[in-house]
Amino acid sequence: MNRPLKIFIISFIFSLFFCIMLPFEPSSKTVIEIGATGEKNINSKGTEVWIKQLIVDGREIPYSEMNLPSGWEIVNGVPVSVKEQPSKLIWKGKGKTVFISLVSHPYSGKAEIIVNEEISNYDLYSQDEKIEQFEYNTKFSFLDIFKYVLFIVMISGFVYLMIYIITSNNVLRKINSSIIYYMLPLSIWLIYWLAFFPGLMSGDSLDQWRQIHTLELNDAHPAFHTLINWLLTQFWDSPAIISLSQIIFMVIIFGKTMVLLERKFNVSRITLILLCLVISILPVNGMLLNNLWKDIPYSICLLWLTLLLMKVFLTSGNWLVSKKNQALLIGVLILLTLLRHNGFVPAFGIMFCLLIYYRSFWKTSLKILFVVFLSFFIFKNGIYNQLNIAPTPKVLSYSIPIHHIGALLNQDIVLSTKEKQIIDELMPSELWKDNFHKYTVDTLIYNSNFNMRVFDEKDISGDFLKVWLGLTLKNPGIVLKDWMHMTSIVWEMREPINSKNLYTETTIVNSIPGATYNLHSQSKIPSVKETLLKYFNLTMDHNLSWIIWRPALLLLFSLFGFYVLFKKYGWKISIVYLPLMLNLSSIFLAIPAQQLRYIYSATLILPIIITLCFYKRTDK
Repeated sequence: MNRPLKIFIISFIFSLFFCIMLPFEPSSKTVIEIGATGEKNINSKGTEVWIKQLIVDGREIPYSEMNLPSGWEIVNGVPVSVKEQPSKLIWKGKGKTVFISLVSHPYSGKAEIIVNEEISNYDLYSQDEKIEQFEYNTKFSFLDIFKYVLFIVMISGFVYLMIYIITSNNVLRKINSSIIYYMLPLSIWLIYWLAFFPGLMSGDSLDQWRQIHTLELNDAHPAFHTLINWLLTQFWDSPAIISLSQIIFMVIIFGKTMVLLERKFNVSRITLILLCLVISILPVNGMLLNNLWKDIPYSICLLWLTLLLMKVFLTSGNWLVSKKNQALLIGVLILLTLLRHNGFVPAFGIMFCLLIYYRSFWKTSLKILFVVFLSFFIFKNGIYNQLNIAPTPKVLSYSIPIHHIGALLNQDIVLSTKEKQIIDELMPSELWKDNFHKYTVDTLIYNSNFNMRVFDEKDISGDFLKVWLGLTLKNPGIVLKDWMHMTSIVWEMREPINSKNLYTETTIVNSIPGATYNLHSQSKIPSVKETLLKYFNLTMDHNLSWIIWRPALLLLFSLFGFYVLFKKYGWKISIVYLPLMLNLSSIFLAIPAQQLRYIYSATLILPIIITLCFYKRTDK
């Protein structure tokens, strides 16, 4: 097979994945007509049409935006047609998903709904008053399909050109490193720090702040992270010391990575300066580095581990010989195991992979593995016990199975007596459907009817897992679809409507702990903060957020990058992918909600991996 054909096949496969990860969406232009026909059911006492609610793409449309013709009036805050029928109310705008709620009662007549020329007729008569809901999704036109095909052709051409250039022998010449890799991001992120002073805090952040000051510690938010924050606040009792520490930590690791890319991987300085500029000005970094979440230092540690593994790869494993380097690697791995509960997956996974990748250093790898495991055990079973740190509620380990059960009950599956008995231990089965949301488990777990301590108080973990597995095997389609919804933020480029995504906090949320400790936003440069918030809101537009805030596009490009690196440098280059991929694998198994912080490491690591495609190997 000749080279152009190989590149064409890879380009086509890339475009195919792009289609899957960026769902084909129709044109957003929508015209909605809701008509009172003047006709009625023989039993009806009138021909009234009441519009209770009109929702387009998750936004409720106020009646002020509707074109109310003669015969329509506002009654109790909603549009109503009683006379001068037939008559149509019209709304024009942009939207892809439409929900229409009409009132059904003894005086209701017949209604006609037209959404983009799709006509539906409904008899609204009912003996008792109730709400009838109707859902519409805009369909594809020939122009939509033509635009999409043209877009895919352009993507394929771009990928073909990039592969052809990168795999050729023409590489930019080597240039020395610069202090700009440290100073550029530091200067920009300090502006964010001053603008959002003393930091950005969610309910989780405020609960940790309460623990810091009362020392009533629990491991729901990893206690190790709480203890680090406690230590920092002994120097300055302000959230600002924590956010500042995160920025400095990130600048050091990111700067070292840039220097390594230039000096050892021979990536051109102009490429790295452009990368440094993009990483620095992206609001995703400026905002998240100021959020007081355990996920931020954890993600930086994953970038740090990636940096160390790049050195291992460059030296064919000889980097591991140095005692200093061993201590450094041990330190990073211990941090990963303790900063997040899923951190043991990338930490121990990396050590097992090192045993495979670099077998001649197996003794060193085993020694590092033993020290990390021993340290993890001592912290969890020794130090935490001495400090009376309450363990993590077991229910948090069952997020995905619990959400699967919710999805199954939402589809009204039939339960056996035994299955119902086990599920009722968590929450009465008839309440699951009302509290279910397909993109988060929080609405199930964090409500007053759910028994958060059930797995701690009763030995039903095995029975619950048997019920979950049995129902999954009987209904694999429902469970698979639910799993795709729950992992949407990882693989889906566009944010689904009403998916409860949280990318970042923009202030300190109002709460009892916040009021107790007098925590509130105290921006040092309010005018700059306003500008940054406008910039943030601009990037949150549905047409931009999938590029700037969601990591799926970067993940796709990194898979293309892996092919390039594999062809140029062999299979061991995959060692630099492992921290991210092992972390994502653990997230796929236990993600509780659509929050970027869980996968922030992807935003940090993937640009580095893509940049490695420009690595010029000097040894032949």
